Amino acid sequence: MKHNIGRTERRIRRLIGWALIGLVSFKVINGLWMWVAIFTSLILLTTAFIHHCPLYKLLGINTNKSLNNTK
Repeated sequence: MKHNIGRTERRIRRLIGWALIGLVSFKVINGLWMWVAIFTSLILLTTAFIHHCPLYKLLGINTNKSLNNTK
């Protein structure tokens, strides 16, 4: 599986994912939006962790500019 998410994007995804979890934890987001935030944060954190976004692969997007782009 090729990495298609660059370092900066991974950091942004982690930041937004953890921020959403924080908002849910402090009950800033409630109800249906809480579940949307949890689902979104799980997707963001998972894709940041594995360095790969399946949607990017379908759309042909690659933000990883490193020369060693295989794994």
